[in-house]
Amino acid sequence: MIIRVDPGSPTPPYEQIRAQLATMIEAGTLAAGTQLPPIRQLAADLGLATNTVARAAERLRAVYPNGSTNSDADPHTTGR
Repeated sequence: MIIRVDPGSPTPPYEQIRAQLATMIEAGTLAAGTQLPPIRQLAADLGLATNTVARAAERLRAVYPNGSTNSDADPHTTGR
């Protein structure tokens, strides 16, 4: 899994991470049940604060509470 954060982007780093993970889920490249790295490890790998990565994970869980891509959690059908 490759996640890239552009420090020069106007999009906050947490949103860049969330969007990339959501894209991977929706495209099926990140399968349901796939274990993500621990937040601290991902933060260290990306050179970001732990709170930044935790915020991305929190926002992702708001859309995919079970880590799934079922229609109940699809942001395009729930208006989220």
